[in-house]
Amino acid sequence: MSDIEPGAGAMSFVHRGAFYSSTDDVVEQVVDRTREAWSRGRHMIALLDSEVETALAERLGSDASDVDFRPQAWLATRSAPAIIATCLGRGSDLVAHEPLAMLTQSPLASKDSDEAAWYHSERQLATDLAARAVDLVCMFDAVASTEAHLHTARVSHPVLIVDGVDCPNPDFRPYDELFPPYELASSDDLGSPDQVVGFGPYANVAVKHWLANEAASSGLRGDVVDDLTLVVNEAVTTSWETGYDQTVQSPVSSDEWPQLPLTRVHLWRRREEIVCEVYTRRPLAALSPLSLPHDERLRMLWFAEKVSSQISVSVHDGTPYSAGSRIRIRASR
Repeated sequence: MSDIEPGAGAMSFVHRGAFYSSTDDVVEQVVDRTREAWSRGRHMIALLDSEVETALAERLGSDASDVDFRPQAWLATRSAPAIIATCLGRGSDLVAHEPLAMLTQSPLASKDSDEAAWYHSERQLATDLAARAVDLVCMFDAVASTEAHLHTARVSHPVLIVDGVDCPNPDFRPYDELFPPYELASSDDLGSPDQVVGFGPYANVAVKHWLANEAASSGLRGDVVDDLTLVVNEAVTTSWETGYDQTVQSPVSSDEWPQLPLTRVHLWRRREEIVCEVYTRRPLAALSPLSLPHDERLRMLWFAEKVSSQISVSVHDGTPYSAGSRIRIRASR
């Protein structure tokens, strides 16, 4: 019996993390998690790589037909929406609130900068599945994963499975603690943002993935999305440069940056337009469209704006809650 009964007697979302060190290890754990789900009367959905899926099917024999296998590839780009859609629309043969177990084997990410996208996915899962009887176990390769991604796994799962036992995770940190809310000025014409996402340094890949998904909902596609990604990345870089201790010559290590105040990108979806704002911890001068900025931290951002006539960049005073500035970026069709 584990220390924590996942979802016992409650219609609520349970989020657990587990780590493995070899193919044999992950197969053993997957078998245990599958049998655990069945013993609690839960329908099992498994998103596994092909090698582990084959090994699991061999171990379970004829019972393998009771496992609902789905493509692991879903997790490579938009993990949270794929999981949420699967949980909320499982087919007419399943009752909407039937207890569900889902097992995901996280694919290896090629860049540490993908971390911010994973953090955002964890928030989506916790929010959208909060009232669902879903027991989600995310499995991570402890040997091949980068240290940064292992750190993300440790701080984003409230429960860890250690030697088959569920343990409260002492390193868990809620999303809102990692990304404190950003308060807009009451007079701001944009109102509250539709999304707020936090990024660490070197977040090019994560920003690209995020904007590609969000821009489509406003009808932005093709070159304008690429241009927007370039400008937002420059704004994130500018924000980091205003917050760094300029006496430090080397960047923070990847396993340290989640403890730092991350740069927050605020997004508004408008008809045929997307607006992003990036907050800086120190004030910046206003940008002139015709004059090269005197502040060297703004020069690459100023040049980035010139890539497209559909992109505009402006710098505004910070909110009443901060002495910094807001870099506002507009992209239109």
